[in-house]
Amino acid sequence: MADALVVLLDSTGTERGRLGTLAPGRFAFRLPGAGSYTIRVLRIGYEPWESEVYRVGMGQSVERDFSVPDERLVLPEIVVTGKSVCEADADEGGAAAFLMEEARKAFALAEESLKGGRLRFRTSTYLRELDRSRLLSRELSRTAGAMRDWPIESAPVDSLARWSFVKPPTASEAAIGFGPKYFGPDGTVLFSPWFLSAHCFEIVPEKDDSVTVGLRFRVAKGITRPDIEGTLWVDSTSLELRRLDYHYVNLDPWVPERETGGFLEFGQLPDGGWVIRRWSLRAPVPARDGLRLRLAGYQEVGGAVVEVLDGEGRRVF
Repeated sequence: MADALVVLLDSTGTERGRLGTLAPGRFAFRLPGAGSYTIRVLRIGYEPWESEVYRVGMGQSVERDFSVPDERLVLPEIVVTGKSVCEADADEGGAAAFLMEEARKAFALAEESLKGGRLRFRTSTYLRELDRSRLLSRELSRTAGAMRDWPIESAPVDSLARWSFVKPPTASEAAIGFGPKYFGPDGTVLFSPWFLSAHCFEIVPEKDDSVTVGLRFRVAKGITRPDIEGTLWVDSTSLELRRLDYHYVNLDPWVPERETGGFLEFGQLPDGGWVIRRWSLRAPVPARDGLRLRLAGYQEVGGAVVEVLDGEGRRVF
């Protein structure tokens, strides 16, 4: 069983480990100690499943085979109303929560593919300067390397709770010409209680291809500090996450609206596992006219996975 997020729970229901499965679906946990444990299996587009309780003694190895029923989830009927954000009716709210849970699985599987060490990712990345019309003015660097971490840098949730996704420069940084630092989202941030409480979620109409449905998030009323808004695009049949688009809001007046932000594009590998195929983040660059700031252009960082190898060096993507 490939493409499953397998979670190890102790007798109190506390998570003690997790991993993503590849074909043919074998996995192993090193337990923190003797005790009673349960395996929880999460798959995109399927009902969650939990095993029986396994009791493991000190120094004991336990091997089990189990079958997980193929109980497909079906996206609830969506009726998009004209209500404002954070005022969705119960049916739309239920569909939003449903899509959020499927997106959470996809983020977790992509993160486990990166951390597990069973796959190696070769990437091509770039750093560019764009003019005010977002046309390329200069390519600062282009590199090839390995992806070992989430490609868009985020920050700890407790830090974001203080200064959100745009961190102002310190006095010493500003004195030598440095501006704010722009952070993007990762799974830990997007599904954290802090982010969920500060944003409102609603279903948006399907894109032109009529295959994907959007789960849009917006900053809750009353929040005026810099933040992000965007849309998670999910396949309406398989419930697989395809893309996250986001942009910064509540920036200084000299920054044009919706011209800063980025995207993460997700893809499934043939033998199991999920990967972020492409990504980008664009931030504004200021220029100073006396005491006033104006837009000088943008700086953009991004990249793509160009090859995926398994543990034996065989190309799988």
